[in-house]
Amino acid sequence: MSRSDPNTVRMPRTVLVGLVILCGAIGVAAGFAIPPLTAWATSFLPGLPGPLELAASLPTVWLVPIMTVLGLAIGVWLATQADNDALSVRVDADSLLLTAKKRERYVARDDIAAVFTDPKDLVLVGHDDRELYRYSVADISTSHLEHALRGHDYPWRGTTDPHEAQFRRWIDGHPDLDPDVNKLLRHRGDLVGGDEVAALEEATAQLQDLGVVVRDRDKQQQYRKLGRG
Repeated sequence: MSRSDPNTVRMPRTVLVGLVILCGAIGVAAGFAIPPLTAWATSFLPGLPGPLELAASLPTVWLVPIMTVLGLAIGVWLATQADNDALSVRVDADSLLLTAKKRERYVARDDIAAVFTDPKDLVLVGHDDRELYRYSVADISTSHLEHALRGHDYPWRGTTDPHEAQFRRWIDGHPDLDPDVNKLLRHRGDLVGGDEVAALEEATAQLQDLGVVVRDRDKQQQYRKLGRG
């Protein structure tokens, strides 16, 4: 691979195909298992839920293909959701195109001072020490990602944040931080794990405007102050 050739690192297609096949296999097994299980359940329960009662009334020769198709459909849906949520990184000589949750982020090569994983997040740091981007790489190969970045001469810094020693666990109201920063961290903490991705990113950016970089670790917020070497 030459520096001019783009390279995309994403969740392996085999994982997604395997998920679909697994769900299909579960559907096959369910098709064979439902009749004897419902027969056993009727000896303990006065009545079966409607869907189970309907399934139990079908002959196995029909039930197995129906459950197989249902399992495959569920597998396709799960694979699509997993693919949408997982990070995809398109690496070329001039920029990175990062895609996750149907959101794209373009980061120019010249804006990146350091790139590393921390420990399961991909982190891009700018020349002003701010974090340009942070997202989970749990679903992609970090070795492939490192190879692609090194192949295009990005400033790879390994698998540990160079600022690791500067991070502190956030304690609400601690005098180390201004009241406005503590208030914004409280707001951001309420957003973590929710569906308001844009609001979470905005709160994170606002904290950096106030001189604080924040990350999530072990269900807690950790911070470091910008400008500390």
